[in-house]
Amino acid sequence: MKVYILIALGTILLCIVLFRKRLKPYFRFLFSKLFLLNLIAALTVAGFAFWGLLVYLDNYTLHDENIAVPNFHSLHIDDIDAFAKEHNLRYKISDSIYSENQLRGTVVKQDPIAHTEETESFVKPDRTIYLTVIRSGIEYKTMPKVIDLSKDFAISSLKINGLRYRIKPVAGEYRDLVYGAEFNGNQIKQGEQVPRNSEILLLIGKGVNGDPTGVPKLYCHTIDEARLALNGYSLFLDFQCSDCLTAADSLNAKIFKQVPGAVSVENSSIREGSDITVFASIGGNCDKNAVPDTSKVMSTNP
Repeated sequence: MKVYILIALGTILLCIVLFRKRLKPYFRFLFSKLFLLNLIAALTVAGFAFWGLLVYLDNYTLHDENIAVPNFHSLHIDDIDAFAKEHNLRYKISDSIYSENQLRGTVVKQDPIAHTEETESFVKPDRTIYLTVIRSGIEYKTMPKVIDLSKDFAISSLKINGLRYRIKPVAGEYRDLVYGAEFNGNQIKQGEQVPRNSEILLLIGKGVNGDPTGVPKLYCHTIDEARLALNGYSLFLDFQCSDCLTAADSLNAKIFKQVPGAVSVENSSIREGSDITVFASIGGNCDKNAVPDTSKVMSTNP
């Protein structure tokens, strides 16, 4: 590398010596009064331009001016504007989501995050804060395909799509096959829009000449526990709860009566495809050691 540098310097010096007469006027100009005055003027203009640029950038970026990001979380959309102006900030609602557990129109997420002792967060004045709020209105889901599917597959499809279900046994050649679906008493087809968490009535075939089957004890079970206990029995659960006002009540209610009662398959006259009616309540205590009420209030044999 050093050899190349020496060769380059030697070449430059040789050119200067060979062309010194032609270059002499240029060297004389570099040391003339006119060139020095122009150089000083150019440096002065450049200095003032650089100083002006620094002043502009300092004002534009608001150097050394920081605002601790306030907490927008849980603010209602009607209060966001005044809150942002109070802190010399702007805001933009960048996204909205559905939630059943939070008040509609409230902020659930912000970017940048709020300033705390654990997580410092500062921005410049007039900075935009991006917010996510709970969407107003009803969230709709697309009705999945359930007809001509097995009961278990149809139930799984409804759950995945945020829908609840209820089963109604109907006459049908094939047991546990979905023959139809209803919403609010009307037939519903695949692809139709329904509110999220709606209850879909599945019309399930009872089959013909079902084999005898036992009945498990459902006393003190919740509806989900009862459905789990009936897996493999090919029985249909009819859930009754007179004091359940909400979906949460139905999920938490305990069964205090079942018709027919628990029975082993050896002693059973119940056939596959039959209805098991359970009565539940959200009030009172449930004693699993107590003898459940299994008095018949309706016939369950097909």
